Amino acid sequence: MPNRKSVFGDFGPHHLTDIDWQNPNHRRCVMASLVQGTKILERDRQKGRLGPRALAPPWYEFFHFELFKEIFDRDARCIFGAVYQYKYPTSNLIPKYVIAFRGTLPKRETAMRDWLIDIEVILNNLHKQKRFQQAVEIIKEMVASAGAANVWLAGYSLGAAITLLAAKEMAKMSDQPHLETYLFNPPFISLSLEWMENQELKRGINVTRTFLRGAIAVAKSAVVGLMADDDGGGSSRQFDNPFAAISGWVPHLFVNRGDIICSGYIGYFENREEMKKKGMGRLEMLASRESIIRNFFSNQKIEPAHLLASAVLHVNSRQSTNLKSDHSHRQWWDPLLTIESKVYRHE
Repeated sequence: MPNRKSVFGDFGPHHLTDIDWQNPNHRRCVMASLVQGTKILERDRQKGRLGPRALAPPWYEFFHFELFKEIFDRDARCIFGAVYQYKYPTSNLIPKYVIAFRGTLPKRETAMRDWLIDIEVILNNLHKQKRFQQAVEIIKEMVASAGAANVWLAGYSLGAAITLLAAKEMAKMSDQPHLETYLFNPPFISLSLEWMENQELKRGINVTRTFLRGAIAVAKSAVVGLMADDDGGGSSRQFDNPFAAISGWVPHLFVNRGDIICSGYIGYFENREEMKKKGMGRLEMLASRESIIRNFFSNQKIEPAHLLASAVLHVNSRQSTNLKSDHSHRQWWDPLLTIESKVYRHE
């Protein structure tokens, strides 16, 4: 008997019998369901559920999508993503294609490989992983064939990390419209302070961390400038804006305040706004690309994967008593869910 969490009729947002694509809550539920469908595709493969026994199709067919392509990890030999195609003619509000990436699947066939990639996310090495590189290849292919305006991206947890980094890379290199992107519980690789009840203390710690990281950034830039002067190259790159290339890309981030894996994005954007009000927005911009811990333990020059210029931040403040619930994928199609949304734009 299948786990009821795999059964759309028991676990999915079947209350959405009439999808209004102008409604952001409906779009959230559809995107979250397509990502869940990707997870169930892999579970169907593992369990040998074929044809009418497969449990994945209702997760996308209910919303008038069909499976266009499975994205198969050639090393781990598992499905980690999928491309869905809308069955009917689309408009500006409805994507023709959605590329979705699942999160970590703690099952015997996938757990080890997924956990190893999770570690690489923490170490800021996701860009080196074949799974990420394969995801970028697929996204580029779909954008080249269908156009960026017709392709949306979505991912949950590990899949959100892959989606975020891939979409950010596309935003840097593409002269096409930025990809509409939905990130559910995306990992924020830094210490989150959202568990603190004392707001003044939390703000004080965030400001202190900004000054420390900012000092590191300024010192590094000064060294780079001196080296450039020695080489005759000048120091025009000394204070490059890390947000310039991606400021127009505004992904949707869905985070739970009680989820230590993703809640750091709340403080990340709130602190940036606070520092901007104090007239220290440039310092925060420089500081955001630095990690105090990474500077002690690594000489990497790769910017943090979670570095974002703009976003629509959707926060579920309804915390539970355990991380599993706060990090759950299901919360994003819960009909009783209430979220607070705010747009942060880099100017």
